[in-house]
Amino acid sequence: MDAQSVESGRTATKPADPTKSGFTFAGWFSDSALTSAFSFSTAITKDITLYAKWIDASVPTYTVTFSVDGGSEIDAQTVAEGEAASKPTDPTKSGHEFAGWFSDSGLSAAFDFATKITKNTTIYAKWTAVYSIEISDTIENGTVTAKVGGVAATSAKAGDTVTLTATPEGTARLKSLKIDETENVSSVTTGTREFTFTMPAANVTVTAEFGWIGTKATPDAVGDIVFNDGSAEAYSASLALTTEQKTAAVAVIFYAGSESDMLGARTLGVGLVHQATGLDWATSVADGSKSTVGNDGTSCTPTPSGNITAANAENVTAFSGTVDGSGNWGRLAAAVSDEDTSGRYPAWDWVNSYKDKAGSQVTDTDYESDWYMPSLAELTMLLRARTDVNNSLAALGKAQFTTASNPGFWSSSQTDGYNNANSVVWFGTNGCGTTYRNATGNSWSAGWGVCAIRAF
Repeated sequence: MDAQSVESGRTATKPADPTKSGFTFAGWFSDSALTSAFSFSTAITKDITLYAKWIDASVPTYTVTFSVDGGSEIDAQTVAEGEAASKPTDPTKSGHEFAGWFSDSGLSAAFDFATKITKNTTIYAKWTAVYSIEISDTIENGTVTAKVGGVAATSAKAGDTVTLTATPEGTARLKSLKIDETENVSSVTTGTREFTFTMPAANVTVTAEFGWIGTKATPDAVGDIVFNDGSAEAYSASLALTTEQKTAAVAVIFYAGSESDMLGARTLGVGLVHQATGLDWATSVADGSKSTVGNDGTSCTPTPSGNITAANAENVTAFSGTVDGSGNWGRLAAAVSDEDTSGRYPAWDWVNSYKDKAGSQVTDTDYESDWYMPSLAELTMLLRARTDVNNSLAALGKAQFTTASNPGFWSSSQTDGYNNANSVVWFGTNGCGTTYRNATGNSWSAGWGVCAIRAF
């Protein structure tokens, strides 16, 4: 019998039954031991050899027929009396899962392929309907996969537990996930998430939206409102924030510069709440309030030198000394011995516990930590950006940096020549100046306000 050339994935053509003198042809098998009957509905993916089975013509034979109920065709088998039929390759049927062979059309008695054949026999295929799990091909910025029983699946039986895994790309977050338009997730969720549902007796379509709370993946401009997923929204006079955006906001950007700018290539934001007045930088008994503390390495001097006012803040061209205030608490702690004594550094205590402040909105987010008291340079940049920052704070319904009563805000920068004094920036008309860290015994008053900033 001639060999056939079959394109990969297609089926071989069943040839005419061969003949052999004194024997009855009993079908084609895929193994030389003649234990596995071959089905000509099998897709060919490699070179194969089929083997003819022969039964002595003197032996009675019977026909075993496979009723597939619309499934892929299974060739009938010729079986010698008293022998067992060979279990064929499982048939397939669109939209169904093969559930075994049965000896009756009512599908109540499973067929045992060890059964000795003594008459013509029909065996019936049982099918269980399966339904498709279609993952929408319009999903962007993330992926959704489905599994049944821990195995990747594109279909499932009614009643199966289906597990969906939603994985965002980069800094994106899962914003919504729907199964046939039924919402399973309706708020931004960080990281990879898993969801389960019971497969209905119907096809389902899964859709998902990955993205950010804001329209910007990251903040990059003064006035940007930063959300707890790392995204941002630019302020405009027509900006209408959603309730979700208002509750997810964590900061407003007051500086976004490049290497050539005053503070270098950094993006800095101020927290949504600040203490406008009433805080000493240090109490009278704190080491940090004494002139003996020495130079703690936090000083920061503007060019041109002198007081910085709201009117001339734009004229400052540079700062010398410690411009980045993020390490100033550590520098102070290295110069004193009582930084861990509760209550001795009220302004710092406020900043260091910023996540616990009512309205900060950073608890249980990625932005709980790394808040610090700004240096003089950073506070000056905040003064410059005050109008833009206030616009964004107003859009969020938060207190603004007012000019009323000339409020002063502590910086973390020690004043040159005053080991027990720090620079304060007044957001009213007086600009910045030197104020003792504690007023006791000094002619200048203390008890100013403080704000918290961090890098983004």
